[in-house]
Amino acid sequence: MTSPRKPRLADAAEIAAEQGLTSARVTRLCNTRDQNGFPEIAGMRRRARLWDHAEVTKWFADRSLARLGDHTPPPRDPEDLLNGVATSKFLGYKNINQVNNYVRDRPGYFPDPDVVEEMGTPERPYRKLL
Repeated sequence: MTSPRKPRLADAAEIAAEQGLTSARVTRLCNTRDQNGFPEIAGMRRRARLWDHAEVTKWFADRSLARLGDHTPPPRDPEDLLNGVATSKFLGYKNINQVNNYVRDRPGYFPDPDVVEEMGTPERPYRKLL
């Protein structure tokens, strides 16, 4: 008879890397698990919390599907250009700067903008993406 396999455990840094988050965000999800259903801690290594990797992966997959299912984008003319804030709202992100953050921090995640306007002053330049 074979013994049951031990679950693979993952720490906050590993979960964060796989899910595109920070370790601090994983810790916040854990600390608010009563509200969000994040999996319980499965063990400890030194002072680091560990979670069942399969449970966490399933939680994120289910969470993404649920969030997408609750959002219906408003009707709009497909020829209209949207800036990052408008795109975040259109996609249903809670953080209205989500698209801008992803464009800045994860090049290639979203398609390149159709229009880039150089704005601001030489001392404080910024780009407006449409």
